[in-house]
Amino acid sequence: MGLTASEIVERVRAALPDDIIVATEDDVAEADETKKKAPETIDPFVLAKPESLRKVCEWLCYEPDLRFDLLHCISNIDYPDRNVIQVIYHLDSIRHKHTFTVKVDLDRADPKVESMVPLWPAADWHERESFDLMGVIHTGHPNLKRILCADDWVGHPLRKDYEFPEEYHGIPCGPYVTEYANIPPEHEVWLKEFEAEDAAKRGGPSS
Repeated sequence: MGLTASEIVERVRAALPDDIIVATEDDVAEADETKKKAPETIDPFVLAKPESLRKVCEWLCYEPDLRFDLLHCISNIDYPDRNVIQVIYHLDSIRHKHTFTVKVDLDRADPKVESMVPLWPAADWHERESFDLMGVIHTGHPNLKRILCADDWVGHPLRKDYEFPEEYHGIPCGPYVTEYANIPPEHEVWLKEFEAEDAAKRGGPSS
């Protein structure tokens, strides 16, 4: 069995006291209790100082009884009211069967943090998505460019203050797209017939 939230957080506190922003005992207790009730909803976590993220992650990756050998996701949260972009690293230990989450708060105006690709190669595409959609600069990444939007896209679409452009190279975008926009007439007929057949199978009207 893997370690509990309390055990992992205490290990990090003891080993790297100057590299994390310490969670309170109430935070740890709440994480443990929530995980008992709904294990899929929360992972234990620490908040690392941005300049210490690589050090914290290396320790978690190589410490023998922790061995977080899999990075399965990087996610971001935009907090405009706090001027923060939070980057969240979701870790698993295949060997020990426990999970952990490392969070880091970055300056929203200039969100930069070291790339974790040298530790976990899976970070490659996740960091590119983080850059593309939220504007986070993962310094030292081997190929930090957009992965979902076009290279010349302007802005970062998952930021809360993002405004969709009306068009991209003449193509309507986002809320400016009208139904069947730019679809050739023969394809529009086929699409409407398909939607009607699909709605009939589902037992409801077509849109």
